[in-house]
Amino acid sequence: MTKPFPLSPRRGWLLAVPLLLMVLALAACSGEPQFRGNVLEPHRDTLDFSLPDQWGNSTSLQEMNGRVVVLTFLYTSCPDLCPLTMGKMRSAYDLLGEDASKVEIVIVTVDPERDNAKVALEYLTSWGLESEWRFLVGDANSLGPLWDYYWVGQPFVEQTGGATFDQRIKLAAEEQGIDEAELAKEAGAYTVGHTAPIHLINKEGRVQVVFGSTFTPAQLASDIQALLG
Repeated sequence: MTKPFPLSPRRGWLLAVPLLLMVLALAACSGEPQFRGNVLEPHRDTLDFSLPDQWGNSTSLQEMNGRVVVLTFLYTSCPDLCPLTMGKMRSAYDLLGEDASKVEIVIVTVDPERDNAKVALEYLTSWGLESEWRFLVGDANSLGPLWDYYWVGQPFVEQTGGATFDQRIKLAAEEQGIDEAELAKEAGAYTVGHTAPIHLINKEGRVQVVFGSTFTPAQLASDIQALLG
């Protein structure tokens, strides 16, 4: 599968490193972590799950206790928000360097009709992350409560040929500098409307920080580092 996001996942890495180092230095001087995302006070309990990943292995949050977890919600044929989020998350992951191995990156689908383990594996492989990240799939009954709890809401379908679908494809193609017809083909019969908050779960298994869609890789990496301690 061709990644719809035209930028290299590592683009901006060299520019972001000085900013990340500066943020970490300021946090160290203050003695308290200086989070860039939205801090939840009190920290929020997680809603656990048991879902298959891209290898077909059952995955739950409980098994990740003691590790920092980055949790978000995307789908593989998304033409705009998801590849943009993936690109920034990948850049943040690269910024972590050796500490990346201490973090669990978990993506949960918002498109249960099309995303299965095989498709999820192909998608992560296209990013070179099939062995590092987890892409979880399942049916709507299993996923619905998670979408609600983690502020994704109930995803809605926009059919091919509809005004909203066509506008999304047009804008995404312009922003990414790629062929509109090719992007529409990759999007398939429909797009899925949804939000993609990023939840940072601390080592105690509680949601401590949440990002919206306007974060930078350096901001995300800085908050992950703060949670790693």
